[in-house]
This record gives sequence, structure tokens and C-alpha cells, in this order.
Amino acid sequence: MTSNLAAVVRISTKRRAIWRTCAGCGDLAALAPDETHCQTCTTPTAKPRRRAA
Repeated sequence: MTSNLAAVVRISTKRRAIWRTCAGCGDLAALAPDETHCQTCTTPTAKPRRRAA
């Protein structure tokens, strides 16, 4: 059984998602029509923990 990339992408993307360039990082991502940033850009980064003095 062989599968092409289009079939794999179609299965793995959100419904009505469109492959567009992220406004934050410039990567290609499956974005909903009302989204402009990919999940990586919208996920808050963890801040390093401070050591107690």
C-alpha cells in the first residue's frame, strides 16, 4: 500500500484548515481561516524558574 503526501496531509489537518505561512515565524502551517499564527507561535513559552537565594 502506498500513500501520497496529499492524502496524509488531508487526514492530519483540522477541518477547513488552509496551508498558509505563519505571520509570526514564517513557517508553513495548517491554519484555520481566522488564525494568523501557528501553534508554536501562540503557545506561551515556559519561563526559567528562579533559584531561591
